[in-house]
Amino acid sequence: METEELREEPETVEETALHEESTEGEEPAEAGVDRRQEVETFLRTFPGVGVEDIPGEVWARAAGGLGLTGAWAIHENGLLRQRLAALEQNGENRARSLGSLGSRQSVSGGGSIEAYWEEAGS
Repeated sequence: METEELREEPETVEETALHEESTEGEEPAEAGVDRRQEVETFLRTFPGVGVEDIPGEVWARAAGGLGLTGAWAIHENGLLRQRLAALEQNGENRARSLGSLGSRQSVSGGGSIEAYWEEAGS
């Protein structure tokens, strides 16, 4: 009966980078040092990011030569741009909206619908 080798999944960014380093075959010592420095830079720059937070596209960009820090920065920038666009759109929608007809504020921000109704009827 064959015994299967159990492989633990890395849980941190540093463990993941080191795991990739060990599975890529023999690297020159300088490349290992560079990778370790890249991971340390990433961890200092983005301290709250865990391995589970990093999508495949970021790992692909990092492996493509951009580096983990640069790849994550591009990813995070894209997320922030989407969030900003949504906030701007919500603001534009709120500005165009008449608001709830049951509210006590009018479009101009003062009075109520009842007050205008009473003025018009006078």
